[in-house]
Amino acid sequence: MVSKRMWKTLRWMVVVSILLTKAAWADGAQQNKPQTPKEQAAELWEKAVELLDTGKLLEGVAVLERLVKLDPSDVRAWTMLGFNYAYNLSVDPDLKLNEAEQIKKGIDALKRGITAVPRSADLRFELGLLYYNRLGDTEAAIMVFEETLRLVDAGKAVLLDPEEKRPLRQWRRILMRTLAHAYERSIDFCCALRVYDRMIQEYADEDVARFMANYIRNIYNMAWEFYTTGRYREAIREIDAALANRVIAIGLYLKAECLIQLGEKEEAKKVLAAIINKNPAERVALNKYRELSGK
Repeated sequence: MVSKRMWKTLRWMVVVSILLTKAAWADGAQQNKPQTPKEQAAELWEKAVELLDTGKLLEGVAVLERLVKLDPSDVRAWTMLGFNYAYNLSVDPDLKLNEAEQIKKGIDALKRGITAVPRSADLRFELGLLYYNRLGDTEAAIMVFEETLRLVDAGKAVLLDPEEKRPLRQWRRILMRTLAHAYERSIDFCCALRVYDRMIQEYADEDVARFMANYIRNIYNMAWEFYTTGRYREAIREIDAALANRVIAIGLYLKAECLIQLGEKEEAKKVLAAIINKNPAERVALNKYRELSGK
């Protein structure tokens, strides 16, 4: 015979057992529950960052390719993908990949990102920077920067990268400043001044634009006039006088272009070499130097 007390004890043991079994089933079901696309994307991002941080570039880029395929709206992933192709894989001394091919892949990645997220101002700016910094292609960079600025001002492009912490207005100032620099490198002082003047009008504290606009007008105005009218010797005399007081990239670029127009390639190369020695990141000067050297 089971006593009343023993029966109550057994009954509670059965109840506890049932509850534990249900909890185990629930836990197992939770563990076996498939990840949502959002969870998968988050996991892939963390994995990509870890691989890239530890120098495993090829593996990290492969994970990023999987990520943008899973979530084409991930601006952060597109940006990271383009950057690692064009800036890291292209120059890695151990992998020794074809630099031009990797830069092309970076351009392609950013273009794919823009197609997937056409409202991303971030991706458009990164594409322009890639043309400017890695190819030294001021024409292509200017086209992208100008289009990005138009879209931003029309409210058709915004910042979508969660890593971008700057307000749109501050970010836009950097875009305009970069655009003006690109015009300077392409020896188009009129367009550079147009951008600088607009910045001065729209940003009261824009000291860089104010300085550059005044400098071009006061120091290089005559040299620019001589250059645009084909009076290259006179332009060089004006440039040399300005450079004697302050060596600045726009003066060196303008002098090199005058020498090129005069057919004095070796002298032009010396000027371009001075630009490169001062700033090895001046891709525009490096490309011009290689072009003059027949490389």
